[in-house]
Order: sequence, then structure tokens, then C-alpha cells
Amino acid sequence: LWTFAVNERYQLDRYYESAKVLLLKAEQLFLEREATEPFLGVRVDPKGPHLSFEPEGRPGVWVELSPSTLQYPDQALHQIAHEVIHLLAPTRCPPTIMLEEGLAVWFSLHGPAFSDARYKLEAITHIYAVGGPINYRDALDLYNELLAVDQNAVVALRGREPRLWSLKPSLIQETLRPIDPNLATRLCERREMRP
Repeated sequence: LWTFAVNERYQLDRYYESAKVLLLKAEQLFLEREATEPFLGVRVDPKGPHLSFEPEGRPGVWVELSPSTLQYPDQALHQIAHEVIHLLAPTRCPPTIMLEEGLAVWFSLHGPAFSDARYKLEAITHIYAVGGPINYRDALDLYNELLAVDQNAVVALRGREPRLWSLKPSLIQETLRPIDPNLATRLCERREMRP
């Protein structure tokens, strides 16, 4: 039992280092993080992956991964990269908007350097499989529609409002001209991603 705990702690420490590298990459691509909640580290939770906040009155946020990531490092990188996008401006009041979720799915596929070159394709295949995670697929599709309008849309939007989760369709339309008002509205939709 002690050996398992030591190995788990070592693995989580490695994942924390990977998370810091991915966070830096995300900041380079999409502007700096809102540091309202200190990033405390990476741990596992049977309900993960997600962000987990310290109790009210104590600042701090954790990236919590599914337990299987202790055995599958590429799965860990995939989950960490997704949550890193939410770390750019963490909110204690989920769910966030589809734009942020789409960016998180996109970064989870394109941000990490997976050790197995097949992992990215397998993850994409899973997202688009019949019966796959439809909300994540929809979010990724919306994000790709946004990229077709403006490759630098996230930087432009975060330059005006760093907290993607607080964007409104009107600000998206004002910032990204021309953009279809319907797309702006769909990007601001909120869904429970894993109902």
C-alpha cells in the first residue's frame, strides 16, 4: 500500500509539471491566465476530470483527473490539457459556454505531445463515434466554425474579456466582424457536458 501511494504521488507530481507546461503553452496561444485562483496541483477523483476548488474563503483550484490516468499517461495529458483551458479563467459557477468547452476539446487534442502517436486519432475517433460524447463533439464543431471566421478569435475575445465563460453574443459580434449572429449565440450556449 505504501509503495502504491508513493508511486501515485510521484505520478501526480509529474502530471502537475506537465500541467504547468501545458498552461504556459495555452497562455502563449490564448493570452495570460486570470490568476484569481492559485493553481494548486493535480490529483485524482472518481468523478474527474474537472476543476475542483478549495472551500469558499480559501482560494485555490485543482485539476482532478479520472483514476485511470495513473496507468495511462496519454489519457492524463489529454484530460490535463482540457482542464488547463478552464484554468485560464476558472469559475466556481459552471457550466461554462460552448466556446470555452470547444477550445478545451481542441487544446486537449492539439496541445499535448502524446507519447503514443495514435492517441490523438483515437481521441478524435471517440469524440465522433456513434454514441460518443455529443456535447464535446458539438463544442469542438462550434469552435472549428469560429476558427473558419477568425483564426485568432480567442485572442481577440480574451483581449476584450479574459473570462470566456462570461462572454455574451453581442460582445462576440462586436469583436469579430463579420460573424453570424446565430453562431455567436450558439457559442454562448451553456450545457452540462457530462449530464
